[in-house]
Amino acid sequence: MLLALSMIVKNEAENLRALLAPIRHRFDEVVICDTGSTDNTVTIAESLDCRVVRFAWNDSFTDARNAALLACTAPWIMWLDADHRVRSRDVKLIRRLLDVRTPKTAFWVTWNDPNGGKYKKIMVFPRLPHVSWEGMLANGAGHVHEDVLPSLLRQKVDLIDSEVEIEHMDRPSLDDKRARMERNLRLLALDEALEPFNPFVLYHSCVCLMNLARNDEALAYAKRLMALAPEKLSVTTVLAAVKAARLSEDAALYGECLRVLWKYAPDHPVVRLLVANATGDKSVLEGVEFVPDEVPYNPDAAKKAAEGILAK
Repeated sequence: MLLALSMIVKNEAENLRALLAPIRHRFDEVVICDTGSTDNTVTIAESLDCRVVRFAWNDSFTDARNAALLACTAPWIMWLDADHRVRSRDVKLIRRLLDVRTPKTAFWVTWNDPNGGKYKKIMVFPRLPHVSWEGMLANGAGHVHEDVLPSLLRQKVDLIDSEVEIEHMDRPSLDDKRARMERNLRLLALDEALEPFNPFVLYHSCVCLMNLARNDEALAYAKRLMALAPEKLSVTTVLAAVKAARLSEDAALYGECLRVLWKYAPDHPVVRLLVANATGDKSVLEGVEFVPDEVPYNPDAAKKAAEGILAK
């Protein structure tokens, strides 16, 4: 036994068959954690020779993913969601990679989203003691936006790039997208009640609220983010605050975000472009090989933020 597929699902009958039918034979075991399906998801999973773990939903994606992981017995784990698609030959490639790797190796996989974006995610990793899914809270708990990467890093697992690609087929309706955002906000509120100054919780809450066009509430979260010590922030979290400031036309917050970005991440291409736009000094773009087509930018706020921005 070499490779297990680990999944959590709910009411994914149609997607599950489309995903698994072409690739089931590439896995030594498939563990499906069902969180309360009312369609024939479980019947389809069992017909495809999957082991089904029934999980009483407790508002924690972290717990559900760990329930699936704990039921696996193979030494290597690949995780997928039902709206993913992966080619059989790519799973075959993964198996070849695993044959020659040490047990302390995990693999980056390219995730292609429906809008043309590409992301790298760790989607194949070893089943080791103390490797598990973790939420965003300090003790590894949390309800949403779970990740296995922190535990892999603590165990000093090597992270290796691969040529494997996954298609994310998710194309929710506006109503479905709104429902997901509202659900995530509810789960984030549970995390926030436990750690009200957690930067990741504040960041994801800010982004959720912007996606729901609740810009005044998003701005409040952005201000709470920027009130944290700089070492608790990242370029990604501050850029969310930049966008919230732009949407609410808050020039003071916009300027503070740019000053923090320029002080702590002056070589980042988006930071360079924001500062160039704010100051009119295009020389800061020298040496920048890649600049995204779009960045959050408000010309009026930028003018007010420009004073002293280049004084390090």
